[in-house]
Amino acid sequence: MPLSVAENSEKISIGKNTENLFLHVRKQTEILSNGLNAEVQCVQATAYTSPTKWHLAHTTWFFETFILKPELKHYKEFNTDFNFLFNSYYEQIGERHARDMRRLLARPSIDEVYAYRSHIRPTYRNIFYPPDRWQISGLRLAK
Repeated sequence: MPLSVAENSEKISIGKNTENLFLHVRKQTEILSNGLNAEVQCVQATAYTSPTKWHLAHTTWFFETFILKPELKHYKEFNTDFNFLFNSYYEQIGERHARDMRRLLARPSIDEVYAYRSHIRPTYRNIFYPPDRWQISGLRLAK
């Protein structure tokens, strides 16, 4: 079942299975985008789709914003400007870049987006282990 953000939701325990699924999805996403050059990763076919580069950064931003920052006391954000650039629908977090204008984002570069994804990699163990200690608040299983 996919995870979704919800107010006043139950807490869910996480552990090895969650970590494996998380790592699998991240790896698959990178495999799918690996053969695309930087220019192609900026293409936005329609206003309701997102360019590949933006998606790679947004999913990282989501993990950083809703899991790492609230749960890891000493976590340092990669780039505070990303809160505006890669926020999609979460108006309670703050203003966001216009959805239909994502194709115009020349910066950050694709290399910086991959550096952003690498930045959060060392935090995985802090979130997924020990499974009986960590619970992520604000997430629930979607039906």
